[in-house]
Amino acid sequence: MNIRSSIVVSLIVVILCADAAELRLADAAQSRQLPPGAPKASDVVMRSLAPRPASKSDPHDTLAAVAGFHVTRLEWTYTDKKEFIDKVHALGVWFGGAVSAGNYKGSVSSEQWNVVNIDGTPVYATWMRAWKKPNPWGCANNPEFRDGHVRFVIDSIRAGADGMQRDEPAQGKHALRWGGCFCDHCMKGFQRYLKDNTDAAVLSKFGITDTTGFDYRAYLKGKNYPSGDDFMKGTPDELRAEFERFQVRSTVEFNKWWRTEVNRITGRTVPITCNNGVRDWSEIELAFDSCIGELNAADAQPSYLYEAMRKAASFNRGQTVTMPLRSDPKETPDWITHIRKTIAVVYAVGGHIEAPWDTYLPTPKGDRFFGKPEQYADMFAFIRASAPYLDGYEDAYAHGADIDDARWTKQNKPFHITRGGKGIYAFARVLPGTVNAPVAIHGIDWKRTPAPFTVSLDPDAFGGVPLRVKLLTPIPYTKDMHDAAFAQKDYSRMVSVTELSSGFSTSIDMPALEYAIIIVEPLKAADGVWQPHFQHDDVFYGKTSITIASATKGADIYVTKDGSEPSLTSERYRGPILLREDMTLRARAHHRGEWSKTAEAHFVREAPLVDIIRNGGFDNGTESWETLLWQGKTSANALAAEIDSTGRISGKNSLRLTVNERVGAVYYLRIAQPFTAEPNADYALTFRAFANGPMSCRAGLQGKDAPHTVIGMRTIELTSTPSAFRIAGRSKDTASEALVQFDLGGNEPGSVLWLDDVRLTRIDR
Repeated sequence: MNIRSSIVVSLIVVILCADAAELRLADAAQSRQLPPGAPKASDVVMRSLAPRPASKSDPHDTLAAVAGFHVTRLEWTYTDKKEFIDKVHALGVWFGGAVSAGNYKGSVSSEQWNVVNIDGTPVYATWMRAWKKPNPWGCANNPEFRDGHVRFVIDSIRAGADGMQRDEPAQGKHALRWGGCFCDHCMKGFQRYLKDNTDAAVLSKFGITDTTGFDYRAYLKGKNYPSGDDFMKGTPDELRAEFERFQVRSTVEFNKWWRTEVNRITGRTVPITCNNGVRDWSEIELAFDSCIGELNAADAQPSYLYEAMRKAASFNRGQTVTMPLRSDPKETPDWITHIRKTIAVVYAVGGHIEAPWDTYLPTPKGDRFFGKPEQYADMFAFIRASAPYLDGYEDAYAHGADIDDARWTKQNKPFHITRGGKGIYAFARVLPGTVNAPVAIHGIDWKRTPAPFTVSLDPDAFGGVPLRVKLLTPIPYTKDMHDAAFAQKDYSRMVSVTELSSGFSTSIDMPALEYAIIIVEPLKAADGVWQPHFQHDDVFYGKTSITIASATKGADIYVTKDGSEPSLTSERYRGPILLREDMTLRARAHHRGEWSKTAEAHFVREAPLVDIIRNGGFDNGTESWETLLWQGKTSANALAAEIDSTGRISGKNSLRLTVNERVGAVYYLRIAQPFTAEPNADYALTFRAFANGPMSCRAGLQGKDAPHTVIGMRTIELTSTPSAFRIAGRSKDTASEALVQFDLGGNEPGSVLWLDDVRLTRIDR
């Protein structure tokens, strides 16, 4: 055998060994290094817009809420009052100040540094215009604003702020939506940008021979280009695209600059977060340490939150979200339950959620929500009590109806739900690389009414040694107990601990619960016969094969299908069992004269999920799909939808979408298909897609008519590698006409997206 052949054989052996080896939870998790000052996993976060009570008539008290919700970090509070910050610190709580796009300390009036439109008129954010005095919006290129912005932050830090939240971080990028900024500083900056970044051929196309004297503002006025809010509605071209990129670059540079200045002046690294709409991680957001995002109620779903936290983790950033926001301020039992379960899911997937207090709601009046400790404090006290199983732990496995954890094969999963699995979400978190540490499985029942369920563990995923399984649940709220826990910083009485099994058990029966943490602890190696575990969840469609295994090597497994106790006279398991109907299976392992405990699983056959999408594989061309272009803002050729029959994704056909014009709004270019959204229904949209280079696409489900209520939506980042995507959401309480849509506005001309295998199904939780 020559050297090359030997290497090939060795590689094959390594690959086969890797495939044969059991993947352990401790090996599936990835360590990450968060920026300094980031919250610990067990921290409890709250926002108070400003110190309360703000007046004698204000019924709300920030410090009382901090104690009531067991807060460890008060973030996003606009104040530089040292007396208030000292009181927060006296409670043992970290304090974060706040600064926004128009905050400035200095003697120059805002009219001299506010963003301006083509006509030189100051512009303000649309949502502020109804106020008696709209907040200014500073220009990132204006030296006076830049210095005054730093002075504002420094005042908060010197008053005692441990960190800061930067609201409205997109600064110059967002100002474009209202027609800014075209001040002298921006025009000079754009001259330099064009000189350094733009091809001469592009400049000559617009008659620009010398960037030094070029005034983009005068250029647009000479063409009677729309000003103010209508600026982005004007005809887009390459020069405007360059101006947009210039404003984004200016924003990023400004945010990095003022952060550096603050660190220099204070002599320390000041942790600073920004708001990001939960899932936005552009170069603007990445200039900050972590993010806080406003969470739409329709997006407050386990799969959405799991993907959001995975995305933040991929950048070594933390992600905090608000409570689920809705436009009706009336507090209902369903909303309270939704908030509680969202709190549970956010911590289960490694994120943070603001305590539901002083939270902005997207209502016409901009109401603020003030939850009561008796409704939510037990959840936060439970988190603080569970700190040993949160801090340092990372994602190792995620289980749920609309979650597909690609790290694990269909059968080789660390656990399955073998009874009552509908609506159960479970997230395993571990200390990365530490096999002998306890595993924390966060269990959330997303159904309206929780029910008992059974978990079947694969011992090899937990290290292959005997296991002790404990159940941690919150203690019902009692004000005196909670007051004492916060005052003493002792949360040991805020959690109920129940031992469920110990030794060689794999089948764990769980009571009905809203939220619990299952702790799986490794014990010392010992001899014993492992209870069999089932490698299949309880629900199947049509027919399926059930695999049963025992972690005891060489053990024989005996199975019954009539509810009787397995014995040596029962059917011996010799391979997967084919099921075509509901069935309860019982199994025991026998080895060298010893028996294991009996394991039981109940499998339920359900009708296959019905695909609501018509022609999702594009076998019938573009039938049932419609290209929607914004009338008056694009030409008829702005987006080309054609069939590609070269088998680029799966099967013969895929849909090829080519962007021919750059337009300002993402929804100006759309491919869509209508469907009827049933009331209070959970939907999952899946598809496969790739592009001819990096590009973005907003995909999801929303109402066909105004106000275009979102059911489930997110912006996906595409590359040249075909990938599978899944977007889930819940409809409102009335039936409505909706769209499955893919929006491509904002991409450069020549961007191409291929789309295939589009499916829309109802999720029966």
